[in-house]
Formats: sequence, structure tokens, C-alpha cells
Amino acid sequence: MASIPPKQENVAVAGLMDSARKDASAGKLGSAAASLERALRIEPRNPRLWHELAQVRFRQADYTQAESLAARSNTYAGSDSALRAANQKIISEARSARGQ
Repeated sequence: MASIPPKQENVAVAGLMDSARKDASAGKLGSAAASLERALRIEPRNPRLWHELAQVRFRQADYTQAESLAARSNTYAGSDSALRAANQKIISEARSARGQ
């Protein structure tokens, strides 16, 4: 799945997101999810963090969770149409993977 470029986050969140992306690229999905969950404790209304976590859950074949997280990202995405489209793609692919 394509990565959405990050907007301005605080330094801790940016570091956690960078770490999560590196871990996800290396196949360390559990570590990636843990970093994103930590970042979400800092910025729980950050739609990009929800999106990144949705991508990780999708890769872990947790399609129900991926769909839920992408939908949560959309609740905070505002007018970011690129992010909304990326979330919708995850939602559609998750539903398809579950046979819906």
C-alpha cells in the first residue's frame, strides 16, 4: 500500500512513526504496531497514525481491525482527500479479504 506523506507531528510522534515504518518495511509488524500505538497515546487524533496502524493490521491479516482503524482515521482526516482515499482502499480491501 502506498505511504501517505506525513504532515507536521511533534518530534516524539515523528520518531515513533519513522521507527514504525522501518520496522514494517523489515517485516517486524508487531514492533511497528507497538510504536504506532505509543504514538497514538501522544496524539490520539492524528489521522495518519490511525492510517499507518490500519496498514500494519492489514499486513497482519487482521482485516476487521484494519477496517476499523482506517474508518477511525477518516473521522480525523478532515478535508485530506488523499488520506481519505487511502483509508477507503484499506476498508475495501479488508472487506474483500473477509469475503464481503
